Amino acid sequence: MEVLYKAADVGADLVGKVEAGIPEDDPRNPATIADNVGDNVWRRSRYGCRLFGSYVATVLSSMMLVII
Repeated sequence: MEVLYKAADVGADLVGKVEAGIPEDDPRNPATIADNVGDNVWRRSRYGCRLFGSYVATVLSSMMLVII
């Protein structure tokens, strides 16, 4: 997942710089806005996955302790 995300980021930066002639992080570049939104979504989803994983591990370990 992260490889595809990074490839899209690099491609969008190149298009903005080469074809449109605007800087990489310029707000006039629509790819910059999409990149910033993607960064935030990626970070939040990563935290959500970690939280869910911790929850599942806690529930399963509690169930194992009850069984033993």
